[in-house]
Amino acid sequence: MDTWFGHKGDVSYLDNILLDQRGLLKSLPHALLRKFPIEHLQAWANANGIFYFVTSEMIEWLKEKIANKKAIEICAGDGCISRSLGIIGIDNRIQESKKFRELLLEKYGKMAENWESASPPREIKKYEALDAVRVFRPDIVIGAYVSQKGTLTDDYNGHKSFEWGVDERELLTKAKTYIHFGNKYMHSGKFIFDLPHQELHFPWLVSRAFDQSLNQVWIWENIK
Repeated sequence: MDTWFGHKGDVSYLDNILLDQRGLLKSLPHALLRKFPIEHLQAWANANGIFYFVTSEMIEWLKEKIANKKAIEICAGDGCISRSLGIIGIDNRIQESKKFRELLLEKYGKMAENWESASPPREIKKYEALDAVRVFRPDIVIGAYVSQKGTLTDDYNGHKSFEWGVDERELLTKAKTYIHFGNKYMHSGKFIFDLPHQELHFPWLVSRAFDQSLNQVWIWENIK
């Protein structure tokens, strides 16, 4: 369970630090984020529909990975990654729907009553992930906290799939490289972990998950 469920203090002081003039998440140096209690960052993320903090180091690492290749961000939400990289960001905007709220309450119960959902800015293109890959034909697909496609009865390590999630196995047949930022506990049951991949840990990975030491980035390449 994420610790921000138990934090009740006012964390709005972080707004001026973490958000730009449009009210969108900024990419910031990891050293700056470390100045704040992780419980405050987690509570703020929950209140703003953010799952992953985008650090400057994360963006520089991605720039090296992308080089001259074409990349898109799927399930972009706030779109901080794509905005920071200057690439296309897409999202199906399911979190703006009443159906999403109903499914969230069905899965998590009362814990989800006060959760804020992501509201993508206007520049985030509305596509399903697989449709976006067909249309834009990227070499690299980037995602953070991507939910996998399945049903609420597909229970893996206590974390269920969603019908509106991404069929990541199908995604891997269409993209040369898939880079996913997540948390080893929260994403421990992804179906595609049975396929060859790299698992990397960096100190500059920051999420709203309970155990920050389990923040990871996974890379799948040339899976057909």
